[in-house]
Amino acid sequence: MRTCRNIAGAMLVCAAASIVQPAFAAKMSGNYTQSGRDDSFGCRAKVRAEMGIARYTGSLYPDFGPRVRKCVQANLGGSVPAPQQTATRTVAQSPSEQARPVKGEKPSLAREKAANRVSRSDTADLSSARPTSEDQFKAPNATVDLGKRIALVIGNGGYEQVPVLPNPPRDAGDMREALKRLRFQVTFAKDLNLEQTRNAIAEFGRAALDSEIALVFYAGHGVEAYGENWMIPVDARIRADGDMRSEAINLKTLSAEVAKARSLGLIILDACRDNPFTTSRANVADVKSEITGETLTRVRSVSKGLAPTEPSGNVLIAFAAKDGTVANDGDGRNSPFTAALLKHVETPGLEVTFLFRRVRDDVMSATNGLQQPYVYGSLSRTEIFLKPSSPKPLGSVTR
Repeated sequence: MRTCRNIAGAMLVCAAASIVQPAFAAKMSGNYTQSGRDDSFGCRAKVRAEMGIARYTGSLYPDFGPRVRKCVQANLGGSVPAPQQTATRTVAQSPSEQARPVKGEKPSLAREKAANRVSRSDTADLSSARPTSEDQFKAPNATVDLGKRIALVIGNGGYEQVPVLPNPPRDAGDMREALKRLRFQVTFAKDLNLEQTRNAIAEFGRAALDSEIALVFYAGHGVEAYGENWMIPVDARIRADGDMRSEAINLKTLSAEVAKARSLGLIILDACRDNPFTTSRANVADVKSEITGETLTRVRSVSKGLAPTEPSGNVLIAFAAKDGTVANDGDGRNSPFTAALLKHVETPGLEVTFLFRRVRDDVMSATNGLQQPYVYGSLSRTEIFLKPSSPKPLGSVTR
């Protein structure tokens, strides 16, 4: 009977020890703090992550408990700073998987093994929550609803009847890339004949009906006849002023198409070069214009630049050189006018009229004052930006 009582007593002692020992071990290791088993600051988890150890293993490391207490004190307003939280979290391990050092194994090696057991999903969560540099520094223009923007870009250089112009195709190609970065839907073509030019303009006009901005950039030969301005296709055969109507494209045709845009119709002409078609044509007096029906006392054959124009509504027309003067084709990759335009067209927060002021100054500086770009037309007080500097609508009224 006494033997049975001894056995029962031993069993009770073992049961009590199994209950007390984990709590004692937890208290000794720092898993138990003044703020309770589950401290509200998560200090035990932070320290475990810093030390690279699994749960329930704090008793193996003498410095675990003091570090936990420092963390709690810091969160409670103490003077001891909280340890820096690392980017990874360890996964709760079962007792059989805990990083207990085996006989002959260094404690640092055990910590390294525990640190390597990181959940893949936890790592993915952390990386997805961390903003990338692209998100942090995304241009404001990318977040603004700029509306529909369309552009027709033409570069005519390979003329059949006159010497080739080397720069217009390159000018047009570089403008295409700049406008694409400005979120324009760009139709690009080079060395178009008359029929191809008419088709491109007609398609562009249909697209302009519901656009915010409609833009035409033309580089190539442009001439003036009967007080009108004409864009010359590469297959043009112009022997007299009367050939213009059947061989060229009137600037007013382009103006009517871009005027369909709600906010801005913009025509940019790098086309005021020396006219190669003048050698076979002479000045004519008292000729009736086929376009306006007016009798002109003196009609200047196309010899220098373009004629002044007066667009209406929301249309601006920019010439590479002022009416009556010629533009330089340039010796580099681009003409002076297009080079200046490419330099400034993507400047954030530059209102469109100030854009052409900067272009004017740069061109005059590059040509020693011999070439002065000119802009025709007037807009309302609504500011228009090709590239806004902040998340604003397309136009913001200045009062």
